[in-house]
Amino acid sequence: MDINLTGQSHLIILQESIQNLEFGWEIGIFDQQGIINDGNCDTEYGELLVATGVWDEYQLEFSAIGSIDFCDVGGEQRAGFVEDNEIFIRVFDTENQIEYSTTYSTFDDIEPIFEHFPGWDTSTVGISNFSELPENAQKYIILLSNLLETPIGLISTGPERNQVIQL
Repeated sequence: MDINLTGQSHLIILQESIQNLEFGWEIGIFDQQGIINDGNCDTEYGELLVATGVWDEYQLEFSAIGSIDFCDVGGEQRAGFVEDNEIFIRVFDTENQIEYSTTYSTFDDIEPIFEHFPGWDTSTVGISNFSELPENAQKYIILLSNLLETPIGLISTGPERNQVIQL
């Protein structure tokens, strides 16, 4: 996937209840009217792959990359999905080289709600106290805990086993 990280993202989770997917199939999340220009203020819209992953038969988490637009303050636009646009999911059977378009619904046919959360630009590697995390990271962890109605006990801050925050 050739799209730069922007600091804006949406978490999308596909669970094992999905039917007719085979192990190893590739899944792409698309915005049909995403911002496709990057590094300028040309405001071009079009189809854009904003997240991709490989199905492992159990669960797949995506972090879809969102667009940003700082042109009104002398900055630039970065390519990504546009908030409130509908997403499209495509599946690629790697063995038979076949691409499938899909439809989706959520539990009890509830329409998905996509929330937008501000990101952070600083690394969390090596942080060992919750209070040292960037403010938006702290807010995000608290929000997840509230939405899941479950306390979060451990936060990974890097690839090593000891790079964690215990809450």
